Amino acid sequence: MEERKTVALIGNPNVGKSTVFNNLTGMNQHTGNWPGKTVKIATGYCESLLYKYEIVDLPGTYSILNNTAEEEVAGDYICFSKPDVVIAVCDATCLERNLSLVFQIMEFTKNVIVCVNLLDEARKKHIHIDLKKLSKILGVEVVGTVARKKKSLEELLRKINVLVTNSSETKRRDPLSLTEKEKDEFIRESVKKAERIAKECITYQKDTSHNIDRKIDRVVTSKWAGYPIMILLLVLIFYITISFANYPSQLLSNFLFGIQDHLSDFFNYFNVPKWIHD
Repeated sequence: MEERKTVALIGNPNVGKSTVFNNLTGMNQHTGNWPGKTVKIATGYCESLLYKYEIVDLPGTYSILNNTAEEEVAGDYICFSKPDVVIAVCDATCLERNLSLVFQIMEFTKNVIVCVNLLDEARKKHIHIDLKKLSKILGVEVVGTVARKKKSLEELLRKINVLVTNSSETKRRDPLSLTEKEKDEFIRESVKKAERIAKECITYQKDTSHNIDRKIDRVVTSKWAGYPIMILLLVLIFYITISFANYPSQLLSNFLFGIQDHLSDFFNYFNVPKWIHD
């Protein structure tokens, strides 16, 4: 067994990254703040037949180009802490949105494994992803997982072993050398590449069960209807909170005050201690 190797988990929020982390490390983990930041970093440990691993669960982020505290922590760790392997966890149900972050990671390190998680949810939505084709296009290993099933992570751990054994230099570029204009241009290019690759690797089988959902999504998230709908919903929520809530509140108040005297008589009849009565 050689010295401990470092594996960083990174991905958008809500892609199952922490589930991957929990099932890899079990209870052998702890959480702490990144130095100088209030952003929490979880660290855990696991072993394979070849290596001991320190697994670092980075905060969920959509970018690593230092626009928020989470992005700064994730970017700094990948670029300057030099983990032996970076696992980019993606959501199989919306892979295109996740690939933009993958391209950013690959710009700064080559020791990347793409973990396409939530394949079970993708199957339910009749989404098929050609993982082999995706791996060939990206030029890195791609593993499909259902993170809540621990057994599905065995292939991921095997790929980590192979990459650690064959890895060399990890750093390609320094993000601090990029100007704001270059960062914006790089993100735009990443989005374009993600759209192009998604069209090549993802197929949507015809499924009428989700047609209504998609039609509703197109309306409520559209450029013209989305904002008015949002404002109407906020007004409705404020009305329910401020005005409408007074009605059930008054009913409850009347009920409680209505039974107050009866409860008091009941407690006094049975000589219940005063502290219970009060």
